Amino acid sequence: MERKQERGVTVITLTVMVIIMLAITGTIMYSTKSSNKVKKIQNLKNDIDSIESRVNMYYLNYGELPILVEYANKEELKQILEDNMNNMGAGAQFQDKLLYEEDDDTYYIIDLEKLENLSLYYGYDEQYKAVKAGESIEEKDEFYIINQKSHKIYFPHGIKIDGVMYYTK
Repeated sequence: MERKQERGVTVITLTVMVIIMLAITGTIMYSTKSSNKVKKIQNLKNDIDSIESRVNMYYLNYGELPILVEYANKEELKQILEDNMNNMGAGAQFQDKLLYEEDDDTYYIIDLEKLENLSLYYGYDEQYKAVKAGESIEEKDEFYIINQKSHKIYFPHGIKIDGVMYYTK
């Protein structure tokens, strides 16, 4: 009687396969985390670009900015941004300049409802609607701010990704 040689998976082969699978899974998870970070930053930039182009069209059509209420002067806005950074802890940092040098001291909350067909990821929420209805503004509220002179747009609330705060484009 001939005996067939049985072939099967050895413990060593199985261990090597599991290690390879774990390495592949780890790489995919890291890649996904990085792409989510990029996506969040890109969403904020897209929001600001969208608002910027709509504000420019609105300004050309009506000769004024689509403002809701006056927000704060330059020093108050800068202080809000600095306070937000300090609240994020030692690892927080600014991606961009706090304020542009060509800004004057007049800032407004943008009236997003005046900008037609606008779809945003950030800043169009219940807080905005409450201020639109006449309630008071709080520093923590998520609004897009525009400067009267430069027409630069800010998002003082910012988004936090891996300890880094992103406020403007």
